[in-house]
Amino acid sequence: MEEEKEILPSEEFLNALVQMGFPLDISKQALIQIKNESLSAALDIIPEIQAQRDKNKKPETTKIKIVSYQCTTCTYINPEGKGVCDICGQIAP
Repeated sequence: MEEEKEILPSEEFLNALVQMGFPLDISKQALIQIKNESLSAALDIIPEIQAQRDKNKKPETTKIKIVSYQCTTCTYINPEGKGVCDICGQIAP
């Protein structure tokens, strides 16, 4: 049984992709997947790799604490924690 050799990305192609602005890790993965066939082949597969990573990436969640604010509609100063103006019902900015 023949052993498969580990494929290392071509330094020439890798440098070219990085100079074009592609992330190093994605460039390496593309070159390994296409077995260093050509720069053109790497450019063709990079969008697929990026799309797959974006699909698997969990969205970042940010918690926002609403503090007292002045309503932009009626100028009432609403208390902390309110997402809607107590006076006019306008949504907090």
